[in-house]
Amino acid sequence: MIDVTRETLLSPKEAAARMGVTARTIWNWIQSGRLEACRTGRSIRTSVEALARFASPYQPAGSPAAATSETDRALTELREEHGLEI
Repeated sequence: MIDVTRETLLSPKEAAARMGVTARTIWNWIQSGRLEACRTGRSIRTSVEALARFASPYQPAGSPAAATSETDRALTELREEHGLEI
């Protein structure tokens, strides 16, 4: 289960824009269990943190593509500051 605040939740469309894929791809990843998500009412949402964990094998932390938003940059800084690997 994802434990997040409302500000860190993304719709499949928002997650797709961050990953550079289609919303259908995000749905496929969620349905296959590869990407963590939760249901909020009738909507499906994934967290920025779950998206970062999912993307980390594909993009090195700190790469320009990995830090596409203020939240992503903050997560990258925290990982580097504390030597965390996700």
